[in-house]
Amino acid sequence: YWLGETYYAQGNYREAAVAFADGFKRSKSHPKAPDNLYKLAMSLSKMKMRPQACAAFKELRLRYPTAAPDLRRRADRQRRALGCPA
Repeated sequence: YWLGETYYAQGNYREAAVAFADGFKRSKSHPKAPDNLYKLAMSLSKMKMRPQACAAFKELRLRYPTAAPDLRRRADRQRRALGCPA
């Protein structure tokens, strides 16, 4: 997760997406898994990969309905901003 954050902060969204996807795939039950999925979606969005970003936001909503309320709110806001289907 933190490696992905470093890449994201540097504007290296491709490497960030790889790191966040890897972190998510490695442990979908880890407490940081919802955060990895959120940041994966954000990285994809920054790369103008809207369908993939929308899919990641949808996966976050479906897989982690009890994720932290702040994370869910931020994800919903970003999903709406992208125009993702409900």
